[in-house]
Amino acid sequence: MSYSATELRRFLEELDRNLTAPCELVVIGGAAGALMYGVTTATKDIDVWNARYDSDLVTALALTRQRLGLDVELAGAPVAHPPDEFEDRLVLLGGLSKLQVRIPERYDLVLLKIARCVEGDRAHIMEMHAHEPLDVEVLVQRYLDEMLTAATDPDVLDDKLWIVVDDLFRTEIADAIHARVKQRRRGGTG
Repeated sequence: MSYSATELRRFLEELDRNLTAPCELVVIGGAAGALMYGVTTATKDIDVWNARYDSDLVTALALTRQRLGLDVELAGAPVAHPPDEFEDRLVLLGGLSKLQVRIPERYDLVLLKIARCVEGDRAHIMEMHAHEPLDVEVLVQRYLDEMLTAATDPDVLDDKLWIVVDDLFRTEIADAIHARVKQRRRGGTG
């Protein structure tokens, strides 16, 4: 089953009501795009960066699912390569009291999606860009400043950046960015 931004929001509001103590979740993935950045594509779960399933959260989740009839899963992100300083830029999703939902700033979310870069991630990035255009220079500078140390194959990661920049802008820009990133990796300035 897939859930819209409206259903996810209802789920989080009910979860907030059912908690007895404060709880913080860092939401990444498709749910983050839907809740904060205008992505309308439905998502099957809520990917969380820092899942800590204490008894209060487990009880509140069960009650929320029962009351709403929505079997939304909170899924720990199995593999994620965020920008180095992304936790310093997390954005609070408003309107909740006990449940503190923090979402990566939009360039950080785009870089998280670039690191994975499956078809759904590319579609979410394009939808975020259509909703509010991304600045290629901000994206690339964040990548150069914070993604060059990501624990993944650097050539593959650079190629994923090229694919997304090509999707959003044009091939000439993507080619220039790719050359700039490669130069930086070789120790030059970029």
